[in-house]
Parts: sequence; C-alpha cells; structure tokens
Amino acid sequence: MRFQRFAIYYVPNGAFHDIGSAWLGWDNRASRNISQSDVQNSHTRRPQKYGFHATIKAPFRLSAGRTSHDLVDALGRFCASRSAIDMGAFEVKTIGRFLALTPTTSSPQITDLAAEVVRQMDPFRAALSMEDIARRRKTRLTPDQDALMLKWGYPFIFDHFKFHMTLTGPLPDDLRPDVARQAHERFAPYLGSCATLDSLSVMGEDENGRFHVVETISLGVSDTPQK
Repeated sequence: MRFQRFAIYYVPNGAFHDIGSAWLGWDNRASRNISQSDVQNSHTRRPQKYGFHATIKAPFRLSAGRTSHDLVDALGRFCASRSAIDMGAFEVKTIGRFLALTPTTSSPQITDLAAEVVRQMDPFRAALSMEDIARRRKTRLTPDQDALMLKWGYPFIFDHFKFHMTLTGPLPDDLRPDVARQAHERFAPYLGSCATLDSLSVMGEDENGRFHVVETISLGVSDTPQK
C-alpha cells in the first residue's frame, strides 16, 4: 500500500485498542471499518480516519530521498534506548469542544519522550507547503505556536503538547454530557487502572485519508518490530 503521509503515534494493543477502535469505527491495526450507528458515526466522523491513538509526531510528508523503511529503522533505534512509561489511570476529558481520554496526572516523562521524537525524527519531514501553513493558521495559533509550526511542522508540541486519545469531533454543548456518559461506560475498565506507554507506531495515511499501522516498535526492545 502506498502512503501519502506518515506519523508516529502511540497505539495501544489488546482489548484497550479493540474498544477504542469500535468506538471510532476504524481499526488502524487491522485496516478495517467497524460498523456503527448513525448517531455514533456523527460523533466520531472527524477522528475516525486516524483510529485509536495518541499523537506523538503529527502527520508529515517524507523529505526527498527518505523512505518509510528509513523512518522505521530510525524509530527502532530511538525506541531501543528508551524505557516504557507508566501513564497511570485515564479519564474522559473535554478538550475544547471534543472529548478525549487523558491520563489523570500529567507526565513530564511522556512530554519529554514526545519532544525527543519530534526532534530526532524531523529530518524525515518535508517542509510544509503554503497550503499547509494557511490551513494550520485557520486554528488561530498563538505567536509561539505559529513559530513552532513553521520550524517543526506542527504547533502543538513541547510546552503545548498534551497527551490525549481523541474520542469525538466537536460536539454541541447540549450533547457533550450524554456522549461523555457513553464514553465513561464504554471505557470504564481503563479509567481507574494503570496503563503503560510501551511502544510507538509508524503510521501511514492512504489515498483516502485513513491511517494504518506500518510498524509497532516496543520501547526498550531492539528485536524485530511488531506488525
């Protein structure tokens, strides 16, 4: 499969991933749609194409002369020198107008890991086009975010980074409490327990805008990456 952009995400494994994939309607590991009700689909249509994940390095086009194999190899070397991170328990939280799963306590270790991924994988990123820049600026960036976007390709990094796993698109105020209740029920097994950030995944975006797991690489392990 040919991909037009790549990204580096945290994508959980097992039942946690299955529940998140069923909620969003797209399984980014198995590359398949999961049927939803019309109501559920209307809530998740915007984040659906990414699948269940947390962004570590946002989608980018490869720079000239770089290949996806080069990117996987570089991320493998990076992950081999890093340790897994305890993320603690999760909660359903409102961020702006959408809902997401976030750790109940912030983690400097996760923020530092994400910052290092952004820095070390940036040589693989092609420069933003003028269209990319104009699109990003529609989100009313602060001067600092605009500068980060121009230098690193994405504004919500470093001090502006917030680890989260998006569950919905923008929701009207009157619907948000009910959808949040549904999310609490669906993700209840993971809201009071501890989770571990134990791997990073190279993602590929297909011609239809859907993201697929290319490789998943365990932190602290230099063995063959997982599919």
